[in-house]
This record gives sequence, C-alpha cells and structure tokens, in this order.
Amino acid sequence: DSASIMPNFFFSDREAFAIVVALLANREYGYDEKYLVRESERSLYKKPAGEFGQLFEKYSCISCHSIDKYGGTISTVPLTIEGSKVKFDWLRNYLLNPFAIRPIVTERMPKFRMTEREAALMADYITKVYVDDNIPRFFDYNFKPGDARIGKNLFDSLECVGCHIINGTGGYVGPQLDDIGERLESGWMFMWLHDPLKYRPETIHPDYGLSDEQARQLTAYLATKKGSGK
Repeated sequence: DSASIMPNFFFSDREAFAIVVALLANREYGYDEKYLVRESERSLYKKPAGEFGQLFEKYSCISCHSIDKYGGTISTVPLTIEGSKVKFDWLRNYLLNPFAIRPIVTERMPKFRMTEREAALMADYITKVYVDDNIPRFFDYNFKPGDARIGKNLFDSLECVGCHIINGTGGYVGPQLDDIGERLESGWMFMWLHDPLKYRPETIHPDYGLSDEQARQLTAYLATKKGSGK
C-alpha cells in the first residue's frame, strides 16, 4: 500500500517467516473482541441475477456500494435495505440525473447516461428486493388529523434547522429536507426517527428518545415536504 506508514525493514524471507510464526504463537492475551468476525456478521451477498444483475455489473455498482457487508465503501449508502428507504419515482430520476443530497458533500455518484428503461428497471428491483420487512410499508395510513401540524411544532422545538435545510434555509450538516416527502418512504422516516443508531451506529443524528406518537407526528410533517419551498 503506497499510503502505508509502516517502515520497510528489508527483512529476509527467513526473518519475515520467523516474525510471522512468533506473532501467530502469541496467545497469551487472546484477541480483542472487536477483531473477531462472528458467523452472523459474514456477508450474505449473492450476485444479482437476470437483467438487473447485468446492469449491476455494467455500471460496477458493487465497487462503490455495499450489500450485506460486501462491496465498496466509497458510498456511504449501503444498498441492503435501500428499497425500504427511497421511493421508486425518486430513485429512477436520481439514477438518470444524480445530484448531491447533502449540501456540503460533493456528489460522487457518476452520471452513467442510463436509458430511462435501465433506470426504471434498476429502481424497480431495488425497491422490491433490497428491503427490510421490519420497516412498515404504506405508513401514511397511520397518520392522524393534526399530526403534521404537531410534527411541525416538534420539528421547530428540536431545532432541526440547525443541521438541515428546509423551506430554503437551515444548516448544512445533514441532508436537505425540502423534497424529503418525495424522496423517502414514510415508514423509513418513522423507524429512523425512532432509533437512528440502530440503522447507522456512526451517525451524528441525535437520538431524541421520541415516543411512537412523536415519531409518527414528525414523520407526518416531513412527508408533506415534496418540493423546494413547499
């Protein structure tokens, strides 16, 4: 690795072999738990089949995105449950014309010049196959009258604009929210707000300890945001 800061000691083959044997024989303290890979943590990734699999290889998606802990790390968006997060129409249009969702992050998704058919096929597969059955679908039916209004008050009291742009103004740390109702499934927003660390342990999004009712109300408000300034 050209970026390594490990010195080159110019060991002979015999010396390198002796060091390896010594390291492997060092069992006095065992191995730290964080370095152990348990059976349940191993990748469950299987190469996609059919026409989607052909497009997946054509555009080398796995080189940047991970699925079931297998693949690239250039993208911060694993595809494992992406179908439970984003809506079909938004994803299809995004594949045709990628853009930055976080204002301070430069968009790294290439413009592949996909055909509309290819984008629709890939979006359809992702939203139907890469899903988490524990994330509720058609969550909008759970909204109650007044939820969006109460959710707006909750949004303001939590000072979410400190990190997110909404109605054209706000912070630049998190994704902009002006079109979040078009982009994300309500069921995903509800589950994320309820327990963000469950889905991304490294996230800096606060866990406010929202109740189910509060998470539903905040989701109802965010679901109304379907265009810049609306």
